[in-house]
Amino acid sequence: MTHSHRSSAEVLAASSDAEWYELKQDNLIYITLNNGRLVVMELNDTFAPQHADQIRRLAKAAYWDGVPVYRVQDNYVVQFGALDYATDTLMKPLPPDAVKLPAEFTIPAHSLQMMALEDVDAHADRVGFVNGYPAGIKGDQAFLVHCYGMVGAARDDAPDSSNATELYVMIGQPARHIDRQISVVGRVVHGIEQLSSLPRGTGAMGFFEAGGHPLDIQSIRLGSDLPKSAQLRFRALDTNSQSFVQFVNARRHMQGGWFAAPVSGRLGVCDVRQTIQVIEG
Repeated sequence: MTHSHRSSAEVLAASSDAEWYELKQDNLIYITLNNGRLVVMELNDTFAPQHADQIRRLAKAAYWDGVPVYRVQDNYVVQFGALDYATDTLMKPLPPDAVKLPAEFTIPAHSLQMMALEDVDAHADRVGFVNGYPAGIKGDQAFLVHCYGMVGAARDDAPDSSNATELYVMIGQPARHIDRQISVVGRVVHGIEQLSSLPRGTGAMGFFEAGGHPLDIQSIRLGSDLPKSAQLRFRALDTNSQSFVQFVNARRHMQGGWFAAPVSGRLGVCDVRQTIQVIEG
């Protein structure tokens, strides 16, 4: 079997505009930190629709304004929200339109279109990409995978104990042991370096001691609620496109130039990320 020697950058440069799509502002959550920095998260309505809707409700209610970033665990997660861990109670009540959420760990796999990788995976029968997201299939159920930049809704012991107020962002190596254990609600598409570069928590599991957290959330807003002047536009390479297939192959068969030896030709689902670009102008 022969493979193209084009680099992933060359594949992207040769892609057609028709292979890209614009992210919808109604799915984008703009997280402004109180140091003025911006993080943008995309919600996933396919795998966690009820959590996504709850997050939209909380954003519209300005629920997270002023809450702390209370956990930064090295090689794992950044977490924020309104939960007071000392008392296990919320520091502010949920808005009236908040609802009880089910566990949204998996969905039926039969109706999904997955760009599947050929590689064997230790945690799933198959892995690949569903609408840009790294995903796995085990049996007849599909789930999102805990790669770098993925966002989940923290919970207590009960599977349905998440209310979507406590969100974590993956800032380390893939945490595949928590796949299918937590509702994964989306991913960071812009500004993750604003979170991954934060000082690490000094307490157990990266939690900060009382009053020691590095910064607070200034505001969290839904993109469609912002004026156009405050919106960022993004485009993403369709993971069902021919260019994405070529992009994956380019990453799988890197050779020449700097490489002194052939790479393995194998990929994990977290070794490749959908390309997302800011649309300028």
